[in-house]
Amino acid sequence: MILSSDTLSKIALSAPHATRVFAKYRMDFCCGGGTSLSDACIGKGLNSESVLAEIQAAAPLRRSVEADAPLGEVVDHVLSTHHEFTRNIMAEIEKFSVRVAAVHGAQHPEMIVLRDLFADFKAEMELHLLKEERVLFPYIRLLENGAEKDAPVCFSDVGGPIRMMLFEHENAGEDLRKMREVTSDYTLPQAACNTYRLLFHKLQELEEDVHLHMHLENNLLFPRAMELAANPG
Repeated sequence: MILSSDTLSKIALSAPHATRVFAKYRMDFCCGGGTSLSDACIGKGLNSESVLAEIQAAAPLRRSVEADAPLGEVVDHVLSTHHEFTRNIMAEIEKFSVRVAAVHGAQHPEMIVLRDLFADFKAEMELHLLKEERVLFPYIRLLENGAEKDAPVCFSDVGGPIRMMLFEHENAGEDLRKMREVTSDYTLPQAACNTYRLLFHKLQELEEDVHLHMHLENNLLFPRAMELAANPG
């Protein structure tokens, strides 16, 4: 049973479909997941009982992983569901953002700003994904199997790279906020062409997926890895 006193991260883990409702009301369930639903509703001027009713009525998410799944399974889910999706959609968005800035930038200079913001976001996100795939995730797999001492890494504690990933998650969230701000919440001009519309649609798809991706790592994968490292066996 979901309670209004539950934190956003707890609700998102037990009822992944709730993330759609959180996204609708711009509730930060990943980096700000420690906030209770009641406090988040107060901050947004919403009635918590009405939001709870929306969560109960929301359709289940097809892309989810059980909170008690083995860590290797959580890693596999993040890789196949989020990393692959992020790379593919960023490649699409890059083409659209360059095209829209070139065609509409004179009349809508914010599109030039958006293009540059997205280029920075993409470069940082690509590096972030590689760090997880080549360093942190393999270490977590070894940690789960009690073989972390065999890892060819330059750190002795999983907390170090996790803290770096959390910091980069914060930066990614801020970049997404800036892109939404510069576009006035992705409000289309009246004469927006199909490419303009598709760009905004894809950016919102990316935002939704990145928030869910970061939530799974911040509130499920990373805390469980830290707990395992502190209490092996």
